[in-house]
Amino acid sequence: MQGVEFAHAPGKAAGEAAKALDNISLRMNGGDFVAILGGKGSGKSTLVRLLNALYLPTAGRVRIHGIDSCDASRLWEIRRLTGMVFADTANQIVGTTVEEDVAFGPENLGLPAAAILHRVESALRAVDLADFAGRAPHTLSAEEQQRLALAGILAMQSELIILDEATSRLDPAGRLAIMRLLRRLNRELGLTILHITRHRDEAFLADRVLVLEAGKIVLDGTPGEVFADAARLAALGLAEPLSPYPLKEDGAAIDRQKAWSFPLVMMGTYSSGDSLLHRTDARSKILLTLLFMVTLYGVESYPAFLLLGAFILLTTLAIGRSLSDSWRGLRPILWLAACAAFFNIFFVSGAPLATSGILSYLSYEGLHRSAKMILRLILLVSSATLLTATTSPLALTAGLESLLQPLKRVRVPIQQLAMLLALSLRFIPVIVEEAAKSLQARAARSPAFHTGGLRQRVQGCIPLLFPLFVAIFRRGEALATAMEARCYRGDLERTRMRPLQFSSADLFSSAVLLVLLTLLFFVEVKAV
Repeated sequence: MQGVEFAHAPGKAAGEAAKALDNISLRMNGGDFVAILGGKGSGKSTLVRLLNALYLPTAGRVRIHGIDSCDASRLWEIRRLTGMVFADTANQIVGTTVEEDVAFGPENLGLPAAAILHRVESALRAVDLADFAGRAPHTLSAEEQQRLALAGILAMQSELIILDEATSRLDPAGRLAIMRLLRRLNRELGLTILHITRHRDEAFLADRVLVLEAGKIVLDGTPGEVFADAARLAALGLAEPLSPYPLKEDGAAIDRQKAWSFPLVMMGTYSSGDSLLHRTDARSKILLTLLFMVTLYGVESYPAFLLLGAFILLTTLAIGRSLSDSWRGLRPILWLAACAAFFNIFFVSGAPLATSGILSYLSYEGLHRSAKMILRLILLVSSATLLTATTSPLALTAGLESLLQPLKRVRVPIQQLAMLLALSLRFIPVIVEEAAKSLQARAARSPAFHTGGLRQRVQGCIPLLFPLFVAIFRRGEALATAMEARCYRGDLERTRMRPLQFSSADLFSSAVLLVLLTLLFFVEVKAV
């Protein structure tokens, strides 16, 4: 960095801007381990985002390996060289399995499948997560998620690892484990580490410490030199005493308490497995699911609905999902079905059930139409759930891209639309998580929140909608930033660690559905 300045937004004075960084000059060499300390608003996060070209300097120059960060033609090379780990790693996880998330960066670089797989395996071994490849990231502890984020950077073969307060959510044992891992990567692989931290004990393990205040570097030296100026650190609000645990404690037990997890019972939630449906190509599953849905709207007899329900039930058991979990996933849909049925029962004309009383407002036609609507909705949601439960969002993205390739000729942004769908599915559990947090916070402030009738409870939930929307928007923005930092670009052709490939599983799945449709035809004909 040479004379770098950066301004976020206009300041109070007319024509001026609030400077987050002011005349910063900084040089780092390959293999350095540098820690950055500073209070809130000192400019730490702004500085490191300039190194990844997530921000561009207002004045001055930023060069990575001699590449000017303002050179748009080499932007993705800069982001490949500088990997970012953010404070809340849950907001930068894209994949639905550990190996899928690690592969995201190399896939954006357009590497061959064999090279991606080799990088993923090597990266997971380097961070001691080789046995977690098939695990869902949200089932990992906070410290394990930090390791996963580091593995994603290693798989891109970045030469500079930037950690933006990445240990702030960890307990002391977890922070110790991550610092040891960073030290090992620095010494054994020669990686350059730039670690923003609010903990002096972590900064003490670096080779060089920078202290920022109001967008300026006010201290720069070895840990011994910087921490010797106790008066200056105290004036900057960095008088936290050094903890002896990183230097003396060995073999500390890492807290294995799992992060808050949501049940794998919702539509849009993928659960890994080795069933026939799991092994079926994503393109086949999309087409078969659409065929099932189209057929569903032509069904009119109750025996046919029973046959389809039995098929869904057996398929659900075959993929390893319990009936109780499936029921829990369907419960929210039943409210929608009940509302739709209400209007059909009371507002569809036909022969009334009785000549007087409330039954005179009900008709046989309305009852039959309502029952069939509920059955169709349940079967429709169940079939979509089978698709998303056995197909990861990124595999679903690849399948849609492949099927919609002809639309590229008319300049339809197929890849962006497919990725948008994948992220929408990824955000279903995020929405549930944020909603649960909001409800818990509301209940803690208002003990009577769970009392009263349905109307009172609904009214109590309305004030939560705005903060819920804001929280989801922030997490979406964080995820978009993390994807950009890992070289995702909407118009870039991505490769796949496991390319789509038809197999005998596709033939068998297609044959099963064909047999079902044949039986369905005879059942419908017989019912008529």
